[in-house]
Amino acid sequence: MINRGLFTVYKMHIKQQLLSKAFVVATLLMPVVMFGIIFIQAALMNISGAEKSQIYITSDDQSLLDSIEAQLQTRAEVSKGIYRIEYQYVSNPAFEVFLGSKRPEILANSNNGLFFIPGQALDDKAVSFYSTNLGNQILRQSMSEVFNRVLNRTHFSSLGVPAADLEFAVENINIKGFNVTEHGQEQGSVGNTAVGFGMAFLLMFSIVGIVMPFSAAIIEEKTNRAVEVLLTSVNPAQLLAGKIMARVTTGVAQMLVWLLPLFVFVLFPALMVLPPQFQIDLGPGIFLFFFANYVLGLCMLLAIWGGFAAMFDSTQDANQAMWPISMLMFVPFYAVFAVIRNPANSVAEILSMTPLTSLYVMPVRLATLAVPLWQPLVALAANGMLVWLAIKAGGKIYRISILATGQQPSLRQVFLWLRQP
Repeated sequence: MINRGLFTVYKMHIKQQLLSKAFVVATLLMPVVMFGIIFIQAALMNISGAEKSQIYITSDDQSLLDSIEAQLQTRAEVSKGIYRIEYQYVSNPAFEVFLGSKRPEILANSNNGLFFIPGQALDDKAVSFYSTNLGNQILRQSMSEVFNRVLNRTHFSSLGVPAADLEFAVENINIKGFNVTEHGQEQGSVGNTAVGFGMAFLLMFSIVGIVMPFSAAIIEEKTNRAVEVLLTSVNPAQLLAGKIMARVTTGVAQMLVWLLPLFVFVLFPALMVLPPQFQIDLGPGIFLFFFANYVLGLCMLLAIWGGFAAMFDSTQDANQAMWPISMLMFVPFYAVFAVIRNPANSVAEILSMTPLTSLYVMPVRLATLAVPLWQPLVALAANGMLVWLAIKAGGKIYRISILATGQQPSLRQVFLWLRQP
């Protein structure tokens, strides 16, 4: 019930939240950090990561060795001198002796390595790699592409396949996606997928940033006895409700600032011209769902955090005792990875309507494919029911324990509190 006391608590806490330096810094800094992370990841992915290496390529088939050498001469890593390659014909019986002679060079640098491509590889494609750094995926992938191309060409040439057909056979296929709608089809884009996952990450960051400090604020008010003064004007339920409303308002304001550039871009796409494969096409419905979903998630977790935090007299004790509850924030987030490979699979569909996991999964599915209207409504209803239970349970625990000091209540006592009317 909203009354003057609750509104007073709300105004007091909203001023503390919105005008605090921490809120301003976090709100302005988060987009910078997010874009910085994306930029760094993109830069790191574009960096080949290839280190200067001494590579020994050996085979008991001279013609196969010559073909590999000719193919490797076209690689940028070789022409730039990053990979210094020594080619050597070695018969199978003499290989162990040759490997022993190169052992000091291999041990001298973790990026050095030796490949042995036997003639038998034309039948089974089995190649051996010797190095102190078997995790060097950059080197292994680079050489694997060359070896596979040469083996394919050699094998099919022996069967009389024309060179033009060989080139076509070894060329990778390029699948262009087209999104089918009721009005036709259009070229597929990864823009919506990126926005969907971006929303899930923002949701996670914001919930952690809003909810985690909430317990510390409640414990601080309890230990410095400020809560006793506040309870002279409002009852515990109103006090907790006012705190939650202020935190939710702060979170929504913060999220609006973070998503403002996206809103502008969606409303005025001409402001930024993107390639077709990166186009963003999102309706207002997904944003309405996102904020409704976000508010429900915040209310749910704040009610749980507020109730349990009031049981403790120190932040250290609370952090130690509440870590299992913190899994309510972190574990559901990992459900997002269930939709990476196929947003329409049955597991992703169930998780998108399951309380807690739906907070993160449903926004991704809405951004990446056409979801029936009843599914997001079910997700909101399920989370809404959980919010009601969380507020009811958290409010009871908060009301009873906020003024209690001394020994923390046991789980049995908490259970008895929850059974009270």
